[in-house]
Amino acid sequence: MSIVFARATTQRSMPAPTARALSGGALLLMLAAGGAVLSPADATRAAVWLLLAPLAEETVFRAGLHEELLRRRVTPRVANALTAAAFGAAHAWAWQHAAGWWVAVPALLVGIVYQRDRRLGRCIALHAVMNAVALAAAFA
Repeated sequence: MSIVFARATTQRSMPAPTARALSGGALLLMLAAGGAVLSPADATRAAVWLLLAPLAEETVFRAGLHEELLRRRVTPRVANALTAAAFGAAHAWAWQHAAGWWVAVPALLVGIVYQRDRRLGRCIALHAVMNAVALAAAFA
């Protein structure tokens, strides 16, 4: 799933939105875009990357697979490694590119965070921040 973002090329005399005028999600989208105005399609893709994907993926891989491995008495390190490997495999398959395996590396960090208190909220937030950094790098 390769996502390519294009900056808007139309010139408008509208003032730039301020942080106060933006909701939290809109501000995160704008920051991830490097301040660029996104088309509706790009804004939808960014919202998926920053909101939906972290929520869905952390629910499936952390609250699902990782937690099940821990319940089956797999050691925390092995559970984290297996979950990160499954996460990388899922991305390699979805993207149909070997580069998807690289997401296993940050997934290990998310697993360490999960091991601390086994709560999903921090994992979802960390995942969203990592995706925002990836989006910002795509705009650079």
